[in-house]
Amino acid sequence: MSVVAAFTRLAYQRRFTTEAAGLRTLARPKGPSRPPPAILQGYAVSTTRDHGFDLHRVRPHGPDTGVTVIYLHGGAYTSEIVRQHWSLVAFIAARTGHEVAVPIYGLAPHHHGLEALDFVTAVIAAETARGRRCYLAGDSAGGGLALLAAQATHRPVGAATAPIGAPTDPADPSATPGSASSLVSGSASGFVSSSASGSAPARVSGSAPGSAGSAPGSAGSAPGSAGSAPGSAGSAPGSAHDGSGGVVGVTAMAPWLDLSISNPEVDAVEPHDPWLRRPGLRPLAAAWAGEVPLQDPRLSPLFGDLTRLPPLQILVGTRDITLPDCRLLRDRLPPSVPLTYHEEPGAVHVYPLLPVPEARPGRQAIIDHIAATTTRPPT
Repeated sequence: MSVVAAFTRLAYQRRFTTEAAGLRTLARPKGPSRPPPAILQGYAVSTTRDHGFDLHRVRPHGPDTGVTVIYLHGGAYTSEIVRQHWSLVAFIAARTGHEVAVPIYGLAPHHHGLEALDFVTAVIAAETARGRRCYLAGDSAGGGLALLAAQATHRPVGAATAPIGAPTDPADPSATPGSASSLVSGSASGFVSSSASGSAPARVSGSAPGSAGSAPGSAGSAPGSAGSAPGSAGSAPGSAHDGSGGVVGVTAMAPWLDLSISNPEVDAVEPHDPWLRRPGLRPLAAAWAGEVPLQDPRLSPLFGDLTRLPPLQILVGTRDITLPDCRLLRDRLPPSVPLTYHEEPGAVHVYPLLPVPEARPGRQAIIDHIAATTTRPPT
């Protein structure tokens, strides 16, 4: 991972490190979004225009499963989808058998966050109207957008937001997020699963996602409590727990959870992140938000309703400035939301997309979560 971190620092140092670099990135021409034939050879690929934007579909061979995985690419809301994203899209389609839809939402500075959210929720509504179940997946900015879309499909009117630094347990004023001293060390790594049983989250230390012995339903590899398959304790996808309008699960890789990046714990991680710096990201966040406050729950899912989310999977590395907010989200989630959480020690931003050893078990964990969450319970 150290070699990849060095490469990443060299390759992207001019994009996200300073305010001037962020502004240059914002002004860069957007690349094409066309699916690359070399990666998607052997798949049925189609493109339609939906709400003025491209919507690509990648279908594997075999019977239709009735499930659509909606993949939302990252790129700080200003960069177009790239080959690494398409590689993961193909992997998901091949390994799950599900159709993967890839909405190409508009990017800053010409488009804004609420427009993208409207587009993605419209795609979800259209899929649901066709009788299909939707699973959302995304990396970085796309991971944040996936969570926003899951929240938006069932947003209570007047939902309250929680400020950074608020107690993570309303019943315990002394509860606070993880300390800065543990952020980079990876001492809190391992899966955290919380189920609807109301018990405290159980950590399975040292479990690599998708490693041997961690099939869906085993400790740390499936939504729900350790050793319980999805659907236990009243949290089955599609049951009363699933208040998210046909979204049966979400995978978020290093999601951008707070556009303001105001968590003070970021101070401890930022020097170890070879890719991302707050000064470089802030102009992008401002352009994406437009006239909307950065911490509006329609732009920053950390401040939205966390009580109605479907089974959620989060993967993040410890050399990633999204780590503090991922931990904060983990700690704020109520026990009713099944969570599969993994920190990869020493890993950089969106490591499942990178050519590193950690990517393979990370990708397998994504497949395990999708498979476990989209499997219909016996009727």
